[in-house]
Parts: sequence; structure tokens; C-alpha cells
Amino acid sequence: MDYKTKKRDDSTVQITVKFSGEEVDQAYQQAYLKARQKFKLPGFRQGKVPLDLVEKHLGDAVAEEAARELISTTLRDIVEDLSPTPISIPRFDIESFDRQKGALFKGSYDTMPEVKLGKHKKLKVAEDQPTVDEKNIDEELERLRTERAVLRTKEDEPIETEDRIKLKIVVREGEKRLFKNDSLQVQLGRTATLPGMDEKLVGMKTGEERTFDLAIDEDFPDDSYAGKTVTVEAELIEAQVAEKPELNDEFAKDLGEFETLTELRAKIRENLTEQARSVLRGRAMQQLVEQLVADSKLTIPASMIDSEYDHRLEQIGRRAGLKKGGGIEELARAAGKDRESLEKELREGAERSVRDRLVMSELARTTGVSASPEDITAEIQERYGSMLPPEQLRRFLEDDEVREDVQGRMLYRKALEWLYENADVKKGQDVSYEALKAEGAFD
Repeated sequence: MDYKTKKRDDSTVQITVKFSGEEVDQAYQQAYLKARQKFKLPGFRQGKVPLDLVEKHLGDAVAEEAARELISTTLRDIVEDLSPTPISIPRFDIESFDRQKGALFKGSYDTMPEVKLGKHKKLKVAEDQPTVDEKNIDEELERLRTERAVLRTKEDEPIETEDRIKLKIVVREGEKRLFKNDSLQVQLGRTATLPGMDEKLVGMKTGEERTFDLAIDEDFPDDSYAGKTVTVEAELIEAQVAEKPELNDEFAKDLGEFETLTELRAKIRENLTEQARSVLRGRAMQQLVEQLVADSKLTIPASMIDSEYDHRLEQIGRRAGLKKGGGIEELARAAGKDRESLEKELREGAERSVRDRLVMSELARTTGVSASPEDITAEIQERYGSMLPPEQLRRFLEDDEVREDVQGRMLYRKALEWLYENADVKKGQDVSYEALKAEGAFD
């Protein structure tokens, strides 16, 4: 067997493999051995037919299997020595295949593309600046108060929205009982109940009973209630109100870091500002990546895009709760989109992601950005240390795929930081914390 490789373009390598007649004949013999396992001939048990009789009856009918055997064996022998290194399994066409004259296979495989890096120093970008309103600080203070609220049992007081209550309840349609619970726990205005029920309960006191009717709309998601008029019999067993602490200097002191409410408000402003700044800086960094990628030249192998596409499809399917291998059609139905538009969206996203990673990887190589084995270990411990039991963490630390993935993420992050630090960054426009929140930037 003899082979040679030749670069076809920046990301594809042509490979030619020649075999002797003897090697082709050996492949035929392996194919006959495999075929004998299922071959039937009168007078012989299945799998026990003499090989010469198998060959006599099958002849060249096993040529396709022999060719597959030859390719499989060859790839096992040469794949580690191929240069440039393949990132996809070589695909072959059979030019000739003869037991006397030998065989000639021609094929190709994808390799890591050459990246001609564009301008990567002094790229210009405007980074928007965060602003925080008093309203945002007030909302955060209210969240802190809610977290530290103390539940107090109501004795002879009417219940209100947001009170936590326990009900003995029966729901009927005429004489038919639809629901019964002797200790249903509800937070008024927060827990999903039948439409209009909370309003009917407000004002009740512990021990009080109420009976009322509710007309349920046709589009109610539970078919057992949709379009029906039901009667609710409710008895209030228990009610609790969440009493929030007063907002004063004592409240600030109880948090352990502050002496006054003014200090607490200042810290909240600082935290919200940094939170917003992180989002805005991330957007500026992404603009720098887009500039660099647009100015760089590379040819992305189809196999890399296909692999990223499959990965995204699996991730989205898993988040949507679909079975593994559900496919693009099932995912499109779940997303309420047609197959073509979803596939186009995913493939375009896959290509952008691969292109970004390849360019940033080349930037890391060009600028000398690196991640040592110690850095990778520390990153894994920081990211997973509090989430995984010791034995699983140890396996993560020793898993080559995990380490390679973490290394790739670290190099991307460090290259991104280098790109930002070496950019010409100007101040952009003011953007409020409220606007970012409305966009879902902190979700």
C-alpha cells in the first residue's frame, strides 16, 4: 500500500491510495470470511461452509465489502500519520479495484483551515456607558427587604394579596366534584389558581367559609375546567403575612457590611453599575470580534459547520425537553417554525460560531496567549468544584475532552481580553440599567 496527500485548498487535502493485487485479494478473503457467517449451502451448517465454496458461489459479489474492508484497514494504519492532520474521516471514490492489477482509491478529507488574520491592533469601538436611576436602587432594596421578611400568622385579620394561606377547598360543576384538597397552600396573587378565585378570597378571616361561582373561559389550559361554570367551596384554615423589615440604618447594619442606609444605597449603585458595565463591555468586545473576523480570510470546512450544527440542534432539543435524536422537524414544530427557516437559522449561527472560534484561536496563537495545564486545572476546579462531588471532579480533571474544551474557552477569553486591551476604545452613549433590564440583558 502506498499513499500520498496534496493540499487542494486552505481546508481540504486530496489523498490517493494505491494497493497491490495481493492486498486486494486479502481484502476479498476477509470479505468471504465475513459473508460465511450468514452464508447457507445445503449440506452445511450456517457459518460452517468451507471458504473455497463461499468464494466459488459469491465470486466478485463481495467486491463492495472487500473495498470497505480495505479502506477501513488502511485508515486505521495511516490516519495518525496523515499530514496535514485530518479533522474529518477521509471520503474515497474507487478508481480501480482488481484482484490481479491492484486498486486505486482517490479521496479527500478536511483539515484545520489556514487563517489569514486581519487587522487586530487599534481596532476602533465605542463602548456605551451605564447609568443607574434611584428607581433601580429602590427595587433592589425592596428585593432585600422581601428576602428578609418574617412570616406572621394572622388571627382575626382579613387576608390580602400576597398573603400565604391554607385552604380547605372543593370545586364542583353541578353535582360533579372536580377538585378537593383539605390543605391547599396558596400565595394570593402569586400562585396560579382558577381565574378570579383570588379576588373572591381576599377579605376572608381564619375559620371563615365562602361559596362562590367562577365562569372559566374556553381557552383555559386545563380542559377539565375550560368553558365551565364551577362552584368553589372554600374554608380559610390559616393565613400568614410576610412582614418586611423597616428600611433604615438598622436594616443596613443587619446586612453586616454597612453602618448607614446611605452606604448601602451607594454599594447597590456600584454593583448595578458594574453589572450593566459588564454587559456593555461584552457588547463592545463582540463588535471587535466581528471587525476582526470580517477582516480575516479563511475557508471553513463543511464538516466543522456540520458538527457545530448537530451540537446546537442537540442542545436546543435538550432544552426543549425533546428526546435525543428528535431531529429538526420535531424541533421546528416545538419552536413553532418551519423546518427550512429553523435549519437556515441554525446553520448560519453554526458557521458564525466556527468562524469566530477559528479566528480567535489564530489570534491567541499569533499573540502568544496560552493556558498552561495548571491554569486549566485551576479553571476546572473553580468552575465545577462547588457543583461536583470529589470523585466526579477528579474524573473531570483527568478527562482529556473536558480539559480541551476548558482550554479552548480560556484561550478565547484571553484572546478577547487582548483584543480589547489593544483596541482604540471610545466612550459611547449613556445606556440606563432600566433599558438593559427591559432587553433581558440580565436574565
